[in-house]
Amino acid sequence: MDHVRKVEMFHNGEFGFFAKAGATGVFYADTLVGPNLPNLTYMLSFPDMTSLEADWEKFSADPDWKKLSADSRFKLDPPTVSNVTSLVLRPLAYSQV
Repeated sequence: MDHVRKVEMFHNGEFGFFAKAGATGVFYADTLVGPNLPNLTYMLSFPDMTSLEADWEKFSADPDWKKLSADSRFKLDPPTVSNVTSLVLRPLAYSQV
């Protein structure tokens, strides 16, 4: 159920909060096969590490994000997020992303 609530958070504002903070959404997806299911994967694009850090701070400080994340629908036990893995990828010269 926590997975379903996290997807609801995305559809109730998180997509827009990322964009408002300066992060460009590349994709958002459910993992279908593999360990640690259910699992959500999403990719955000930033021009450089300085932008990533600044934009992530903007996202985290956004009053609308704070309001959404404090909403009782998403504050239930278990939490909507139990593990976060972050990867920073650098595109190759021929990348379209």
